[in-house]
Amino acid sequence: AAGKLMGIKVLDHIIIGDNNYFSFTDEGLMV
Repeated sequence: AAGKLMGIKVLDHIIIGDNNYFSFTDEGLMV
């Protein structure tokens, strides 16, 4: 379960740089 939650965490936010990230959840790409 922890691994799955961690995987979702990683997929939810892609860190681009300092305080810059793309969130699939914010963009509505993740259900």
